[in-house]
Amino acid sequence: MIRRLLLVRLYQDAPNASLAHPLGIMHLASYIRAKRPEIEVKLVDMRLTRMQPRDLVPILEEFQPDWVGLSSLSFEGATLPPVCKVIKRWNPAARVVVGGPHASADPERITEDPNADVCVLGEG
Repeated sequence: MIRRLLLVRLYQDAPNASLAHPLGIMHLASYIRAKRPEIEVKLVDMRLTRMQPRDLVPILEEFQPDWVGLSSLSFEGATLPPVCKVIKRWNPAARVVVGGPHASADPERITEDPNADVCVLGEG
């Protein structure tokens, strides 16, 4: 049963990386809060603060999510395996769900990662 869900927009330094709101995870959080109010949802925008994968550990330790949802654009794809690894090192039982444009564009690469449990295609 899901009690806590951490939704994360990934970050990788890029020349034209936008600082726009992470609408995908914001919409998902809003929907979950409306339909499943018993699930506590927290959002993290790694791009906003230029977080590195290791910077997630204190957030994971404090929030203790059962599931972690990761949203990634394709240019951030290189950040995905290290983030998944950090999550599984923190708690191997935590479920890691990968979505966003990168998951839809390259699901084979996502499903090859032993630290990613679920790959969501399209609008999830």
